[in-house]
Amino acid sequence: MDYFDWYAAYLHRTFPVVDGHRDLVTDIYRRRLKGERGILNQYYKKEFVKSGVNLIFASLFLGADELEDCKENGTFSGGTLLKKGMEMLAAFYTDLEETKGKVQLVTDKESLLRITPKRCLPIHHRVGILLYLEGLDVLDGDPELLRCFWMMGVRGAALTWNDRRNGMEAITEKGVQALFLMEKLGIFVDSSHLSREAAWLLPSFTKRPFAATHSNAAALLDDERNLTDEEIKEIAGREGVIGVNAYHDFVQDNKSQKPEIEALCDHIVYLMKTAGEDHVGFGLDLGEGTILTGYGELKRVTACLLRRGMSIEAVKKVLGRNWIRYLLQILK
Repeated sequence: MDYFDWYAAYLHRTFPVVDGHRDLVTDIYRRRLKGERGILNQYYKKEFVKSGVNLIFASLFLGADELEDCKENGTFSGGTLLKKGMEMLAAFYTDLEETKGKVQLVTDKESLLRITPKRCLPIHHRVGILLYLEGLDVLDGDPELLRCFWMMGVRGAALTWNDRRNGMEAITEKGVQALFLMEKLGIFVDSSHLSREAAWLLPSFTKRPFAATHSNAAALLDDERNLTDEEIKEIAGREGVIGVNAYHDFVQDNKSQKPEIEALCDHIVYLMKTAGEDHVGFGLDLGEGTILTGYGELKRVTACLLRRGMSIEAVKKVLGRNWIRYLLQILK
């Protein structure tokens, strides 16, 4: 361990660390179906405390298994997607109760500020969860149901997901109704999975800052899930935040010989250069296919940024201060 590794560990222990995207609700639901219990407790002991992470945007995502379970004779019958969303949230809340307060829900400015102050000793470490919908499938076509999900603690949402949209499909009449209601309620808008066309329309139907919770720079790797310079500047101009994604296919192509951590840091540096240092954070999307196996490796990213000469204040912003500033604009 050199000086940069040591200082990275110090920063993670003493300053807020935020991950803007993880499919945590879906993961908990699937694991509880298999009979596991205390999943958040396991994460808390193995990852959260050791890595210093203390706020996670936990997405509810209907994957292929969940969608298939909602079908009857190959089609979705009315209410099945909504019921599945309720089941997933129920599983999450049951698991949350088992942490006995070590992991807490963040729903407003007060709970955000209560969870983000850091202490040097792990015994004081608390983790906040901000619930987020990765796609509005669970609304079953009724934007007004967002009110119910807000009452259940949801504070962020993406309109759609890659394989469930085509061109401007997300910016339909109901999509616009959902956007208006999200801004009224205090639910942040995530543009990460929008098509290029829909992403350009989004600013016309929103007034408040929006985010791209888990997207990288298209200039470094040309993928539809990565952001063009124009999209990056639009998000920054709205005082939003871009969460850097650790999924390998959005970081570098298979031909690259560069170490993966270095490639991820390239995206962070490029985004900060293009958007400004106030508009970049983490949105790691940890899981299968990511270059980080867990939060325990996140300190390596921080050390890499320090070795490159990034200022300590800028590193603190990437670690969590930018996401906290953003949420203070959205939450009530």
